[in-house]
Amino acid sequence: IEILRFYMAFMVVVTHFGGKLICPIESIIYIFQGFHVAVFMLLSFMLCGKYFLEPTKALITKRIIRIILPLIFWGSLGFLISLSYYSNLTLETLCLQLLVGHTGVNSPLWFLTVMLWISLLFWIIRIVVGKTKLFIIVISIISVICIILQYTGINYTTFSKFPYELKYPFGRIIEMIPYASLGICFSILFPILKTMETKKQTIIFIIASILVISFVLLNYLLGEIPSMGFGYNGAYMILIAILLVIMACTSPINLMNNKILNNIILYLCSFTIGIFCMHAFVGHLLELFFIKSGLETNTIFICFIIYIICYIVSLLISFIPSKYTKMLVQ
Repeated sequence: IEILRFYMAFMVVVTHFGGKLICPIESIIYIFQGFHVAVFMLLSFMLCGKYFLEPTKALITKRIIRIILPLIFWGSLGFLISLSYYSNLTLETLCLQLLVGHTGVNSPLWFLTVMLWISLLFWIIRIVVGKTKLFIIVISIISVICIILQYTGINYTTFSKFPYELKYPFGRIIEMIPYASLGICFSILFPILKTMETKKQTIIFIIASILVISFVLLNYLLGEIPSMGFGYNGAYMILIAILLVIMACTSPINLMNNKILNNIILYLCSFTIGIFCMHAFVGHLLELFFIKSGLETNTIFICFIIYIICYIVSLLISFIPSKYTKMLVQ
């Protein structure tokens, strides 16, 4: 799971600052480029499933803090840094950045605001319905409705009329709810997968891998059923995200018994939230430097540099002896 998050964090950087292919192998690396946010949302609610299935005041508070802290810190820092290359920023820009996470300052933070809004919605539903099984049924029904809204075009036509800062966060709530509800369902299945026999896990991994390859090829050859949206709509993306998470849960890599190697991998892959939250303004600054230096932008090389810089900054922040500062990057 950590390796999957590590890879998807790099795909986020590639999506925003890549584009020009230098060598053919890049096409293979980028096969799952468009699924980064879908996977992140599914994993977030999967790993925090107990926050909704067995909510307590302490758990709810912890999740809210873990979302709001990075949103405020990286949103404010992004605004201050962006003043160096955007001359039209105002206090209104900062307020919108902190409230909806989506402006020209640090737009990827919409992910955190949408995650917060969906979390609040799910907590309200959980409190109202009471029973866990009924809660799962209700959020599943809401997810089906959200998918219908995508394919009928209602979601897109409704929110595409909103201002730039609002249309993506609001439109993507409908697109992200299915991933969030699937994540909570996966949190129930995850312990079962972990305790399965190695042989069964391997079989599931192979089947999921074959299905992923098959669906990717079919999509390439036939195309998917069209639906208008804001980047993460449609059953194809939901299906591939599910299969990628299943592969991560049942991968033979999980069976490694080398504790030292496992700990190294876990540590190296633990800064995805920091990389995600700062890559936008770090990338813009680096692009300006590259342009002034006459260097080519939009390549995998600048993406690697952005990723490394964000990783180093996250690593340095993690050394600060405070659990709240660690929440900004880990």
